[in-house]
Amino acid sequence: MDIINSQKQTTCGFNLYSKLTLVNELKIKPYDNKAIETFYDPANYAVPYNNEKEYQRDWMTFISFCLMSVASYKADYANAIAKGGCTPNLPFAGMKPDEAMNHVDCYPATHKHSTTITKFLGEVYSHIKSREDAAFGSETSPRTLRLLKLPGLSHFTYFALQCALSCTFDRGFENMFENLHLSENTPYPTLGDVKTLYSIAFPNRQAELLGNKSSIENRLLFKPEPTDNPALLRPLIPRENVLNYIMGELCISRELSSYAQVISNDRQISKPLFIDNQLTAVQNMYKKMNLRKEPRLCILCGAAGSGRKLTLQWLAQEENTRLIIINLDRIYKSINLDYLSDELLSLALIEGITLCFSMEDSDLLFNFPQILSMIEQYNLGSFILSGSTLGDIAGFSITRINYPAADLDKSLRFWQIFSSDYQTDPSIDWAQVASKYVLTAGQIKSAIGSAAEMEESQVIDEKTISSAVLLGNSKKLGEIADKVEAFYTWDDLIMADASKQLLKDVCNRVKYRHVIEIQRGWKSAYGNGTSMLFYGPPGTGKTMSAQVIAGELGLPLYRVNLSQIVSKYIGETAKNINAVFNEAKISNVILFFDEADALFAKRTEVSNSNDRHANSESSFLLQKIEDYSGISILATNLFNNFDEAFRRRINYMINITKPDAACRLEMWRNVFPPQENISPDLDLKLFADSLEFTGSVIKSTALRAAYFAVADGTQINMKHLVRAARQELEKVGGTVPLFFGLYTD
Repeated sequence: MDIINSQKQTTCGFNLYSKLTLVNELKIKPYDNKAIETFYDPANYAVPYNNEKEYQRDWMTFISFCLMSVASYKADYANAIAKGGCTPNLPFAGMKPDEAMNHVDCYPATHKHSTTITKFLGEVYSHIKSREDAAFGSETSPRTLRLLKLPGLSHFTYFALQCALSCTFDRGFENMFENLHLSENTPYPTLGDVKTLYSIAFPNRQAELLGNKSSIENRLLFKPEPTDNPALLRPLIPRENVLNYIMGELCISRELSSYAQVISNDRQISKPLFIDNQLTAVQNMYKKMNLRKEPRLCILCGAAGSGRKLTLQWLAQEENTRLIIINLDRIYKSINLDYLSDELLSLALIEGITLCFSMEDSDLLFNFPQILSMIEQYNLGSFILSGSTLGDIAGFSITRINYPAADLDKSLRFWQIFSSDYQTDPSIDWAQVASKYVLTAGQIKSAIGSAAEMEESQVIDEKTISSAVLLGNSKKLGEIADKVEAFYTWDDLIMADASKQLLKDVCNRVKYRHVIEIQRGWKSAYGNGTSMLFYGPPGTGKTMSAQVIAGELGLPLYRVNLSQIVSKYIGETAKNINAVFNEAKISNVILFFDEADALFAKRTEVSNSNDRHANSESSFLLQKIEDYSGISILATNLFNNFDEAFRRRINYMINITKPDAACRLEMWRNVFPPQENISPDLDLKLFADSLEFTGSVIKSTALRAAYFAVADGTQINMKHLVRAARQELEKVGGTVPLFFGLYTD
């Protein structure tokens, strides 16, 4: 069996069946001197190893010769120990750690055959080394040999690892090491055993203790010592990740697999041309990462569905490599990453998997200093998938690759391409659909698929597409803004003709955006979104106007109260505003900023640092509005607080004025539901001419009168309406008309 060909991916422990199969097939007999005639034929000198079986066979034979050499020293070594006041026996029996340290390296030179043994072992190792050198770096090299690429791995540590692996692959070695240190409870070599064998096999090299807890061998190769045994008595047991790697199995712990996704090179995808520039940039960056000359971070900035993950899938295919994406948002909210950092390091250095970290805000990476330290210490290269950029970090090379939202022309092609796989209503105007919804390629594909599942008749119409798009809206937006139901229509909106026409112009701007931008080539100097300011007295219909626009365009409306997100703490207001727009980008909604004067009233002359900070916050909101590809509406009662620079950067300024007498009469006539019982003598024109009520006050007055009528058990009459109007006037200190006296008890 060639274990290199085994590439199974599991989420469990080491495959015991595979291990036993390997042990049986190797059939190593450590004390069989005839092995040298087969394994070390001069004709094989410098012939590269082609598989793990062949390589492990030679190393295990070499270690068995080393163990036999220790047995040949038994008599002289026992005498050496006796002179030190210890019980004569095999190595370290009855010895204290410092005594073992004093005697472990002294005995080979006292033996009369030491020169012959050293020469013999040297020739055996020379044969192995010649074949290692020939195989090193090739695609067919044994996987264990590839571990020599680990940074800082010493010759002694690699020898120690081979000793530990020999016990894993052949139970006979367990017995030999147990006999060596006279401990049946430790069927693995101890550090003292390895130092003894190493000093015999390589007398001119310095045997050493393993590094500290953060060293590469202790983090990746050997299991930690669970007890307080002296250093020389520490058993050297290979970690599961090393055994999995040698067996050709990618084994990810259950903890990490809950937050990670492996991207393998076995998935064939065609080159996604709509991100062609990004593909080239990422591939070039990957090649620089592999040089390991400095720690590198490559940030893929873009919204969900913009092609970042697709880029990594294509990279795995083109470079014949593997990547793993770790969701730091989920890990940060669930567990501490400290105990998983060794596993991530093992995936990067042993498995050769490129680490990729996914997070909503790339600054979250600063909350994982162990990751940054790991990348910096070993000059790793990692990709970061984020919706925002990361600030500079001393000592790191940072590259940012942007995945901007698709323009209208590309969005139209995406809708047409993805919908071609389904049966759709031929009357759908895909250009208008593309104009209405600002989506990434991934979101468009998902919306079409969801619409197909929702449509029972199998023919997808525009209404179903709209429902599918809105179904994918982010639930998080509801945590920082309030959804406003859009149940009003143009018939409900009673206002001056000029203002109403401006609102219709806004809707036409969205509906016919594809004609202006694609067919006629117009571009906006301030982004491709639509922004407007509604100004006028309270109760004149600013919120209703926003609802009518949302209903006309079939887009959800979310109200953001700026007075609630403005904070006295520096930086918090901008952070809150940024959160709103980040969610809106992926939710495809109309943003309605009520009481905008809470922020823009502070755009004043700068007289102190507070004024300067307030002005920067209002400028930040303006910038986010310009960058937003959707629709944003600001509402205010104080128009004069907005300077000329602000007005120039807003697409529409719509004055929602107080209604005149004619508009008020129409409002009075429409305010009562059709089923309401109204007295024939109700003189609504008298109220419209005498009271300069806004639409909201008219509605409130009519509702009060309805309650009075229900309490009296009669129709709504003049007495009820006068009583209700009087209460509304008392709230604002208004003048009571003379005709009220005719209907007062």
